[in-house]
Amino acid sequence: MLKLNKKGDGIPWNALLAIAAILLVVNIISGGTFPGNFLGQTQTATGGAATGNGVSDGTGVTATTSCPGISGVVLTAGPTEEKWATTATTSEWHQLYLDGKSQPLMKDAATKTVAPGTTYDIYYAFNSSTYYAAKASGVAGCYDFRTADNDGNKYQLYRADTAPTISIYNRHNGNLNTPADNGTLDSGDSKTMNMDISITAGKAISPYSKLVVVLQGNSTAYEKLSIGSYDSTPCPNNAAALADFTTSSTWCYEIPYSKFTVGSDGTYSTLTTGLNIKVQSGVNPVATSGSGAYMVNGTIQDEDYYKHTITQVVGYGVQDNTNTEQGFTSIEFGFYPQ
Repeated sequence: MLKLNKKGDGIPWNALLAIAAILLVVNIISGGTFPGNFLGQTQTATGGAATGNGVSDGTGVTATTSCPGISGVVLTAGPTEEKWATTATTSEWHQLYLDGKSQPLMKDAATKTVAPGTTYDIYYAFNSSTYYAAKASGVAGCYDFRTADNDGNKYQLYRADTAPTISIYNRHNGNLNTPADNGTLDSGDSKTMNMDISITAGKAISPYSKLVVVLQGNSTAYEKLSIGSYDSTPCPNNAAALADFTTSSTWCYEIPYSKFTVGSDGTYSTLTTGLNIKVQSGVNPVATSGSGAYMVNGTIQDEDYYKHTITQVVGYGVQDNTNTEQGFTSIEFGFYPQ
């Protein structure tokens, strides 16, 4: 128990008064931010609690660039893990940019010393053959840190679904459309065929953006092809015209990944939409043996990060600057008319 009324016990009153006076002066000099600035933390007027590595936590604390006595802190890449699974991702490589400059690829959980105040962008699983790349950004603070600690769960990598199930059903009988069970289309028809898209549980397609659906049909037979009420999007240049079409037209649409309902265990609900077909007047489309000039052909492509072959700047899309297809999924499907 602290006693102040006996000489030799506790801290003398005059010493306490001296300490209090010193603290008051320090607080006035620091602009009322003591002890935060004394510890190397910089706060805005809105206040907020500093995060473990000095990076802004969104409550008003700005990234620290003044760390007395600290010239470098250790950045750990990730570590990452597979979303909805316990599969190790330690063999994945990450692309790091420091203050906008590309760095050598880093293995998962590898480290690099950076100066406080350095801005970083890290692309997890860059050029992976298994997972979609994910971007995390931040500013190095005064302490060693892991990029996974402040990345909004981007360290949880989505395994790509390379074989989603796409089913189209005939309007006239409700059966699955196949070469042996064709759908009826007549001159001038405007019909919608039910279409289901199912993503494999525990996987994903373009989890940070959208699926691009490319539809192709003979322009002499089809006035327009579309998917549900989804927005149109520029067509990829890698979606070449089909070889068995004498004259083809191409229509492209985007389906946001957010349109898919997925549970906490990675199980998806089937997305049901429609394949809309407007037939030209005076034409009765017929597919021969499940192919031929009047077949409606479709392709679903996904998006992923890539590095520009000249500027080395990271881009995002279904194809890179050389029109080389990116992503994992290029699934073809078709509708067979009779």
